[in-house]
Amino acid sequence: MEKNKEKFNFKKFNFKKFKKDAYDFFEFKEMYTPKIVKIGYFLGVIILIIAFFYSIGQTNFFSSILALILANIVLRLFAELSLILFEINKKMK
Repeated sequence: MEKNKEKFNFKKFNFKKFKKDAYDFFEFKEMYTPKIVKIGYFLGVIILIIAFFYSIGQTNFFSSILALILANIVLRLFAELSLILFEINKKMK
């Protein structure tokens, strides 16, 4: 039994859209760093939560909660400040 192999159909491929997308990518028309900052923030929150559960057994419960809250605020401030810089850059164009 032979499996149906799909052949690449050049007639359906939109070369104009591909050319435009490639041009935009290599000319830095769209910024990917703000998306990376948002992903980094969410990963940081997950790491903070894991560290919080680990620190409950090591230290006082209330100091663990205080550290979780303060670390989350600091992490959020750095993420928002970097996103604000990208927004300022976008507005200036």
